[in-house]
Amino acid sequence: DGTFFNKYTTIHFLSYNVNKRWNVGFFEAITYADESGDRGYDISYLNPIIFYRPVEFALGSSGGNVLLGFNTKYKITSNIHAYGQFSLDELNTSKISEGDDWWANKFAWQIGFRSFNTFIPNLTIQSEINFARPFIYSHRNEIQSYTNYNQSITHPLGSNFIEYVSHIQYRHKRFYGSLQFIFAQKGLNPIDQETGETINLGSDLLISSQSRFQEFNNTFLQGDLARTTFIDAKLGYIINPNYNLVFELGLTSRDYTVENNPDERFENNRIIQIGLKTDLFQYYYDF
Repeated sequence: DGTFFNKYTTIHFLSYNVNKRWNVGFFEAITYADESGDRGYDISYLNPIIFYRPVEFALGSSGGNVLLGFNTKYKITSNIHAYGQFSLDELNTSKISEGDDWWANKFAWQIGFRSFNTFIPNLTIQSEINFARPFIYSHRNEIQSYTNYNQSITHPLGSNFIEYVSHIQYRHKRFYGSLQFIFAQKGLNPIDQETGETINLGSDLLISSQSRFQEFNNTFLQGDLARTTFIDAKLGYIINPNYNLVFELGLTSRDYTVENNPDERFENNRIIQIGLKTDLFQYYYDF
């Protein structure tokens, strides 16, 4: 209906089992669009062979927004798995000699572990750290950012953040419980008090990177520092395992503050839930 511009994406993923315990993978993605809407799907990206760089070089940097990445998983034991991921949007080592923290050195990484039957049977623990530099996933043409319907399609926090996530699950016969903890810090684009305009420090994927405030000295978590603490706890009993009828008690807590203006930018939410439900499908929500 013309509310949003159409955009397209093509993704490659190559996975290889080095041995029975170690897996490595390479991935790449490109998203592209234009304001006229006449471009449509570009057949140049139907190339089935991983790496798009030669195609992008032929089309020019305005052709699309390419993202490269590497991931790995290693089974330390049959019950303990370690994993990690590294994403690269852009990197220019020659700029290091010109100054510190060039804006377009954009990358993100993740590292974590998951253990099954931890200490006792049916106890699962997962913990990870996620990190993203300013301006990653954005583009000079804001339509070609990694977003859809004005929402990030990479990480819910977008860019310029660090996040700690832990999830504990336990089940004994028909009783079960889970605890999820998330602590995140994100640098927000501040507002110029004189002009009222947004200072682009790389936290908003919907803003063109061409409007950046500075070329160098773009430090991690720059801007107004926002902190989010999220806790979700559940206890339940499986009444009928045939169709997963459960009785559940839950408590959700979310605190959000912004360092420069804690009075006007503060949220404190508490939700208590008591329910009888049937989970016909196993959905996993992590946001």
